[in-house]
Amino acid sequence: MPDPEKVSRIRKDHGLNQGKRLITASVGGGNVGAPLLKAVVQACREVLSGKNLLLRAFTGPYMDQKDQDDLKSFENDRIRIEEFTPDFISLLGASDLSVSMAGYNTCMNIVAAKVPALVRPFDQNREQWDRAVKLAGFAPITLLKDQDLEPAILAQRMEAALHMQTGPPGPKLDLDGAVNTMEWMRSL
Repeated sequence: MPDPEKVSRIRKDHGLNQGKRLITASVGGGNVGAPLLKAVVQACREVLSGKNLLLRAFTGPYMDQKDQDDLKSFENDRIRIEEFTPDFISLLGASDLSVSMAGYNTCMNIVAAKVPALVRPFDQNREQWDRAVKLAGFAPITLLKDQDLEPAILAQRMEAALHMQTGPPGPKLDLDGAVNTMEWMRSL
């Protein structure tokens, strides 16, 4: 779960209490997310450049070095490209929007952080798509398709998600599996 003190500090450190908004983009630990991050960076540079937005994008450890270098070439005072952050969940909790692949850990972090999210499921199997569809009932998650990665379209999706209301909570999702398992084992 996001640490409330860290969330508050992140928002303060990024100047988010003065009208700025933070978008966090990530591709997890795989090596297939470069097109998504490139589309997010292009949308922020070309279409959303006049907005009061900050982007922190995370490549993960396995993105091709050339793709990482290409992304880093677009860094400026509003766009930061990083490989990793030690407290991703608190960063998500401080964010106004998450744009990511739909891997298991990232989706669980999105639900725990209660951050509006755009997710792009991996095309090669249905697992990520099915997960994202199911979790959209618990959190403000919108699924992206290939055609949504065109910068102008993605910028529209991002702006809409930034204005998304979290609304009434859906069914409660129990995120305490480790604690529950331990209690169950003790009861045996």
